[in-house]
Amino acid sequence: MASTPILMSGLIGLSNNVLFAVKLAIRRYMLTFGFAFWLWAFLFARIPLAVIQDLVGLDSRPFVLINLISVGIAAFIIFDKGLATHRVLLSRWMLIGVGAFVGFWLIYLLRLLFDSYIIPIEFFQSSFALVKSFVNTTLVPIVCLPLILSVSPNRYSLDLCVGLGSLSVLSGEIAYVTRPVVDRLFDTRFSFEDLNPIPAGYSSASLVILGILILFLGRHYLQRSDAFWCRTNAIFAILVGLWGIQLSQTRSAFLSIIPMFIFCLYALWLARRELGWLFSGGLALFIALCAPLVVGLLGRGISSDPSVVGRLILIKESFHLIIQHPFLGTGFQSQGLLKSVAEPLPLWYPHNLFLETYLIGGLFLLLLLLMFISIVLKQGSICLRSHDFQDHDSLMLSAVFFLWVQAFIHSLFSGHLALIPGFWVGGMIVIILGSQKLSVQYD
Repeated sequence: MASTPILMSGLIGLSNNVLFAVKLAIRRYMLTFGFAFWLWAFLFARIPLAVIQDLVGLDSRPFVLINLISVGIAAFIIFDKGLATHRVLLSRWMLIGVGAFVGFWLIYLLRLLFDSYIIPIEFFQSSFALVKSFVNTTLVPIVCLPLILSVSPNRYSLDLCVGLGSLSVLSGEIAYVTRPVVDRLFDTRFSFEDLNPIPAGYSSASLVILGILILFLGRHYLQRSDAFWCRTNAIFAILVGLWGIQLSQTRSAFLSIIPMFIFCLYALWLARRELGWLFSGGLALFIALCAPLVVGLLGRGISSDPSVVGRLILIKESFHLIIQHPFLGTGFQSQGLLKSVAEPLPLWYPHNLFLETYLIGGLFLLLLLLMFISIVLKQGSICLRSHDFQDHDSLMLSAVFFLWVQAFIHSLFSGHLALIPGFWVGGMIVIILGSQKLSVQYD
């Protein structure tokens, strides 16, 4: 009987030690790789979730997963480090960027409130659905981003994100090509019930962008012991991503790779001019031989594609509306006006970031959008101007910047203002990381 208290105290001590070890492990990996998991969920999780829904029947909710990860990491950092004031959040460019973002959406929501209750109009997409899309896809991640990015990502964060992304996209590709032939007759592009070919193509393009950046610009920070595996991971990501783009047949996804490809060519030429000229010569030969095939792929079926024809009609009508209302725009009345000219297609927005901004908020809202874009370009060009890729932070900033460029290109052809999270969230990541980089340089 006397040994019972001793045994109990020993078990309690052992459990405390186990809990302490588990807590240290969670803290270590959560702080070290939290942003890598978040970036994977933001870029690639939609594909395996759509596959699970297709095979098992569980609802695919990628933005719920992203928000849970965002809130979870932010809460963990709060409990671990507290709400310490980060100097980067008070930097000038950070405040200007946040001010432009907040000002843009305040005007957007005020116009939405005005058109809903002051002078009610008929909405094709309800005001509640628009606000819900903005909160779920954009607002929650952006609120959590300063905390998530307050911890410097690990040097293997990009490699981990690319590896998980390759497996995610590959799972979707295999699930798509192994579907019954009857199903693929109706779905000729890489898609599932809850996955449109366009986001599937952009997830694949993101994989290509990250893979090429690691392969060509990340060579400086790779150690000899792991260089082979990191480069293998990058090459595998490029192959998987290109396959996904080809299956999705998303033309704008091909276009979104071009800026990153040109910059890598330029950086390679600066690093080793003789290799750069060799690469340029090979690229020129490739373009000369394959240009007819590429033009045929990008232009295939454009004149007969109903969605493309409908979008061209919407763009033309949007310019007419802007000419008629050059200062304040038409507000959300543009939904009904555009829907009436796009019949029978269910298109109610111009599928262009600038046109929709001008239609909803007029010239002032467009100026705020241009201010936000200019801040992102300024912060993202920090590493591009200096050509400094000697550390992981510089490579991470460059990767996120080109992912934002991809999202920006996407916003010119698809999506509406409340449903282009890559543009808004990616832009805020660039602003935060760029402000951190400037803060370190000034120190």
